[in-house]
Amino acid sequence: MTSLSKSALWIKMQDYYNNIGPEAWQDELVPLQISSNKNLALTYANVIVAQINDWYSINPKTAHEEPFYIVEIGAGHGKFGFYVLKHLKEQMANYELPMSLIKFIMTDIAPKNIQSWVEHPALNTWVESGSLDFAVFNAMSDQEIVLKHSGATIKPGTLQKPIFMLCNYLFDSLSHDAFQVRNHKLHEIQIKIDSDADWEDYFAKAKFSYEYEPISSDYYSDPNLNKILQHYSEELEDGTFMMPIGGVDCINTVKQFTKAHLVLLLADKGQASSELFDGLDEPDISVHGSVSLMVNFDALRQYFENINGVAWMMQNQSVDFQVACYSTAAPGPMLHTKNAFLQGMCGASPQDIVNLCYIDDEINTNFKNLDQLLAMLNLTLWDPNIFYDLHEMILDRIEIEDITIEQDQALLSGAKQVWDYFFKLEKTQDLPFALGSLYYALDEYELGLKFYDLSIAQFGENAENLYNIAISYQALDQDKQAKQFAGRALQCDPSYDAAKDLLAELA
Repeated sequence: MTSLSKSALWIKMQDYYNNIGPEAWQDELVPLQISSNKNLALTYANVIVAQINDWYSINPKTAHEEPFYIVEIGAGHGKFGFYVLKHLKEQMANYELPMSLIKFIMTDIAPKNIQSWVEHPALNTWVESGSLDFAVFNAMSDQEIVLKHSGATIKPGTLQKPIFMLCNYLFDSLSHDAFQVRNHKLHEIQIKIDSDADWEDYFAKAKFSYEYEPISSDYYSDPNLNKILQHYSEELEDGTFMMPIGGVDCINTVKQFTKAHLVLLLADKGQASSELFDGLDEPDISVHGSVSLMVNFDALRQYFENINGVAWMMQNQSVDFQVACYSTAAPGPMLHTKNAFLQGMCGASPQDIVNLCYIDDEINTNFKNLDQLLAMLNLTLWDPNIFYDLHEMILDRIEIEDITIEQDQALLSGAKQVWDYFFKLEKTQDLPFALGSLYYALDEYELGLKFYDLSIAQFGENAENLYNIAISYQALDQDKQAKQFAGRALQCDPSYDAAKDLLAELA
């Protein structure tokens, strides 16, 4: 038996992500939609720009030469960082601030992930402009960040301006300690893990057992953590809570990089209210390829307040997916920052949007007409993932309904937004084909051809995209090309009846 934070769980977790690399998301083994979408990225971008304005309102003579560093810890697939950069460019332009003020650093423990970013065409432009760089960084142990492209090293005390720390679905996989309160008495929950499987099946075959050891609230060397233990032992009569020790260590590492303050934007599965700890027994360890634990957002709030910082929480604190903004002590008020976060999180949360779009992880098919689908896409800012999951229903409604000019224009405008934010990741998500099919349905055949060609270039040739190219050429009265691509479709799949019928019709 050992403390949860000292168990083998965290080393095995690092082994898992080091070995599997980007395939964890390419094969959709690890969920990402709730934490990597345009809505959440826009809120982050708004908070960052608001903090920049707050900083210059307090320090109007600060030199512009040094940029504001934005460090995404555990960036994984890279899609969310891409979304934030896109939104940042728009928001910085709105405030007439140059993008040279921004230095976005994507970090991860897995070299395979960094290599996938280096090779990703959507990120190349940002790297070439100097706005983006990459680094291998272990949030549990490393004390400096060495940038891959510039070669610069960020060490304690290197920076003069506030540093931004972005963590999505990270703290739930960093080390935790577990505690239980019984009749206001504090106990540590110790763990034993039995598994003889390799990294791929280690967690699926693991068996967890627990023991409960009485302790005092004077448990940590950090008195700010002990204050939290004392608070829970007094507040809870019976209940179980986690302490995100790995997350706190990461915060303390990153905040040392600057002589100013740290702003943390955190989105994760977690609990923001201590009322949710009542009646809990064992730690909630979820297995999904790797494992994850519920992050104690309330403990993080207390920690920042104990070190004279501030914490702003999402309005709905009852859902499992929480978003929060924390800051260490700043030299002045952060009114723009506070307002940007609270406004961004006062309405529909990432959890709300997922609940509207999906039922038990399957796409919601209960939309009654095209207007409802358009409303959903507007709510999600035409998020590419959401559009892809809804596009077949959209095509069905276009075929059934007599669409209006307004609906036609909304779809054409939205399709541009979808493509502008496309980040190729999931192996089965052929977004170019989905857009090509939309343009075909709207009688925009030449645009449809452009995207069917992109489908072949990015996802490979198959009977379906070749057949759709054929019918696009047919609609343009270019029968020779239509016959050619229908024939190629049959070469890919000799049983493809639609291609046979098209060739017979053209003959």
